[in-house]
Amino acid sequence: IYNGVNPFLAASGPKEWPKWIASVEQISALNPTTVVAGHKRPELPDHAEAIAETHDFLTKFVENFVTCANSRELVNRMQELFPDHANPSALVMSAVSALKHKKAATQ
Repeated sequence: IYNGVNPFLAASGPKEWPKWIASVEQISALNPTTVVAGHKRPELPDHAEAIAETHDFLTKFVENFVTCANSRELVNRMQELFPDHANPSALVMSAVSALKHKKAATQ
């Protein structure tokens, strides 16, 4: 779970992302009241809303990965959706890696 930080999706690919989303859904099903995120902005509280935020980020990343023509477009869309997220380099690396997967799949 992330809290106000761009998840690092570059270490995985489109085949792994649904598993990540499913694991976030499993955590949500536990109905926790406190969540200490693995990566977070230090000023943010350890609240359960981070689960939904992480889920939303992951699903939006996957949706936009499908429709974006290049990594710059994907980064821009995600920054529009999550403008306050820290660690933009993780988003850039994730987008570049994602579009490499996309390009390889079409060749």
